[in-house]
Amino acid sequence: MIQRPKKARTSQLYRNLFLAYHDLPRAARGGECASKKKLKCKESDAGDEERFGIGPREEKRGLSRLKPNTRINAITVLFVIVVLPAVMIGIPIVMLLGTGDKGTKKSPTYNISGMDWYYHELAKNTTSLGQPLVPEVLPVDIDTPSHVKSFTSSVGETWKLVFSDEFNRDGRSFFPGHDKVWEAQELWYWATENLEYLDPEQITTKNGSLVVRLDNEATKPGLNYTSGMITSWNKLCFQGGYLEVNVSFPSPGDAVGYWPAVWTLGNLARPGYGASTDGTWPYSYNTCDEGVLVNQTNRFLSALSGQRLNACVCKGDHPSPGIGRGAPEIDIFEATVHDGYPVLSMSNQVAPFDYHYKSKTEFNTYYNPGKNTPGTTMKNDYVGSVYQQCSSALHYISPSVSGGRKFQTFGIEYRSGPDGYIVWYSDGTPVWRFDARSVGPNPLSKIGQRVVPEEPMVSIRLFASGYVYVYVRSFDLVYMRGAVQM
Repeated sequence: MIQRPKKARTSQLYRNLFLAYHDLPRAARGGECASKKKLKCKESDAGDEERFGIGPREEKRGLSRLKPNTRINAITVLFVIVVLPAVMIGIPIVMLLGTGDKGTKKSPTYNISGMDWYYHELAKNTTSLGQPLVPEVLPVDIDTPSHVKSFTSSVGETWKLVFSDEFNRDGRSFFPGHDKVWEAQELWYWATENLEYLDPEQITTKNGSLVVRLDNEATKPGLNYTSGMITSWNKLCFQGGYLEVNVSFPSPGDAVGYWPAVWTLGNLARPGYGASTDGTWPYSYNTCDEGVLVNQTNRFLSALSGQRLNACVCKGDHPSPGIGRGAPEIDIFEATVHDGYPVLSMSNQVAPFDYHYKSKTEFNTYYNPGKNTPGTTMKNDYVGSVYQQCSSALHYISPSVSGGRKFQTFGIEYRSGPDGYIVWYSDGTPVWRFDARSVGPNPLSKIGQRVVPEEPMVSIRLFASGYVYVYVRSFDLVYMRGAVQM
């Protein structure tokens, strides 16, 4: 193998010898300058440092010992570790403590204009329509008879009337902003594929009744009819108690195709607005398990998107740690025709679902059982679908309760919670009783106890149509009353 000849290192040797010479004291080298004598130094000695690029040696300290790139990296790391956290922690502390006197805080609106201040105060207390966000205590209608201002519950408790509306003043308007309790909606109720468009023009008061009219007239392309829906959403809510209405159904009473209903819904959802019901309806659940997941992990059992506000929240987190929220539904009635007889479906709808939607009906009670006879009640064979589980009874009524000729009273009494109950009434007589134990834990579907709705509930009246055979008809509601335990 041929080796490459090594390069001569004469210049390096000479340089090393010079460094050794340079490190000696000048006096030892014979330099007169070092002895501070007033003699001229040799020019050769003075030029050594310039010619060889070597000056007096200085000891480098701190960051100066690092290369420029390394120095920049070190400064950056120091900034990220020390300066940035100090800023991120310090700014919130300063904002919390304020910049004024100790113990005082400046209003976030201290520097706004007078007009902006007016709208700021208005927004805190009113809606965009000028109505109060938190209305005063809702009144008991002055036309309400004294003998109905208290109610004896099914468990013997006396409850006090807290709100009533007799609808005795004719010509009331329920357009948005016109009434402090009720508001008519303008929309298509697409969730149930109704055949009518809902219009506030279809609702008014006449002859001492609230009238919801269904017309055989299309006001929107693709829809056959026009009707109305009125709600108390975000205005009147209740949690438990007794709710009662007095109604007359469309005429003739045994005609198919109508779907008048009075029902309640958790206030977290707005009736007719699918984005608000998705993940909230009809959940009434406080357990953290598979029941809150999408489809309950079984697409053949459930088509729901999962409980959006579930109990799987750590302590201190938002919202409602350990408490499930939702928009459950209780139907005072949904009117239809069954085997040629007018009948009311009285239901409680829940999620998540039991295996095959089968609840423990042995805990429920059906009063005056029978069928096809006014005043009798039978268990509803419909138990649910991939969208809701339903505990329901069918209550038969007379065809004469229609057209405003005859009215009948219906109501619900309920107590919230995992040990709660719901009782449906017809003319003051119990129709059937739902017990929360009927929707208790179910190991087959891996879910826990569903509860009788604890959410603030709103009241809704809807006159809808699912089929044809409809002409100009009306659905009359004489009064609405509510009582709570005092």
